[in-house]
Amino acid sequence: MDESDQPARILLVDDEDYLRNGVKRILQIEGFEVDTAENGGEGIRKGTESDFDIALLDLKMPDMSGIEVLRSIREKRPNTICFMATAYASYETAVEATKLGAEGYILKPFTPDELIHNIEKGMQKRRLILEAERLRLEREARLLELAFERSRLNTIINLLADGVLVMNQFGEMVY
Repeated sequence: MDESDQPARILLVDDEDYLRNGVKRILQIEGFEVDTAENGGEGIRKGTESDFDIALLDLKMPDMSGIEVLRSIREKRPNTICFMATAYASYETAVEATKLGAEGYILKPFTPDELIHNIEKGMQKRRLILEAERLRLEREARLLELAFERSRLNTIINLLADGVLVMNQFGEMVY
């Protein structure tokens, strides 16, 4: 579970009602906030319109593959940690999903412990990504502040070149 005050937000995209509802219950019992989608199109809409910490995507759905959903979500929400859930794992889809940014595969059928372990691992990565982003923005703000201070200093130095500097007997500038 996320260490912040807000529960982790998870998007669960699966066309199988019993699995979607069962996984949702397990995750809610663990304290996660869960939203569901019953097909790829709905998953893309929800996953791109809202910021989820984790997306758990079924690989094979009637309307489109989980790979397409993964591609769309990662395009708009690159910080969302995505897992593919499938009973049909293949080397090719694993490579493609990894190239598109999937954190990993969860093989069906999975136990609640396996599911929670993967979600917690994903949340650790999500926290690191968000912390890195916060530090990057902080650094950029400091660099802008330094650039402003440098500009002010250059202006003062340039103005001093045109004036006369008078110092008193204690080595202090006199205006």
